Amino acid sequence: MSKVDVLRCRECHRSYPPAAVHVCEFCFGPLEVQYDYAYIRARVSREAIASGPRTLWRYADLLPVEGGWDETWPVGFTPLQKANNLGERLGLRNLYIKNDTVNPTFSFKDRVVAVAV
Repeated sequence: MSKVDVLRCRECHRSYPPAAVHVCEFCFGPLEVQYDYAYIRARVSREAIASGPRTLWRYADLLPVEGGWDETWPVGFTPLQKANNLGERLGLRNLYIKNDTVNPTFSFKDRVVAVAV
């Protein structure tokens, strides 16, 4: 068993077994991950997630891939920065911006690439 049940086409709803594909062979629609929530519920707890590392890998049990990543690569958990000046100009008192420049390559793309590679 796996946490991923099937990949389902968003357009035509055809199902595919979990594999490294991302488009439907029939209509070229994007494939979305359909999780086996009973499997996840039996293995993942709020406490286990909360006690994990302060990185993207805290959620490894919920990612649609099985292992193969470097958990020492500190991706994610980037801070929110309060944007006082921009917030004032927009009429917002509590505007925050996600600061992804503290990721290893200074980019928001690190989250995606860390799991994709």
